[in-house]
Amino acid sequence: MIIQVLASGSKGNVTYIENEGQSILIDAGLSCRETVRRMRAAGREPEKLSGIFITHDHRDHIAGARVLSRTFGIPVILSETLYAAAGYPWLKDVHQISLYTLGNDIHLESMFIRPIPVSHDATET
Repeated sequence: MIIQVLASGSKGNVTYIENEGQSILIDAGLSCRETVRRMRAAGREPEKLSGIFITHDHRDHIAGARVLSRTFGIPVILSETLYAAAGYPWLKDVHQISLYTLGNDIHLESMFIRPIPVSHDATET
């Protein structure tokens, strides 16, 4: 498994995870252009991403999600609660939306993700 933090902090959060040839992003808080630049500099291919997992709706976690999703045909994965609260422009025209329930496992081919709640000032984190 490869875990690579491409950005962390108030200006943007993006983490790349790869397992057995499958790759996802945890959050997309940089612009699409900057995310792609950092991925390519790290030897990663955005064209091969199979999902963008959104942890919560702060700008430093979602800024590039919409454009990345549309540009590369990547599903955006977010909680049912976050989606229900979303009148968000960042979800408009995304390639595909996949929903999960907080606390339930998510199976993505070679990965299992277990979202757990944490205290944070955002819609369900």
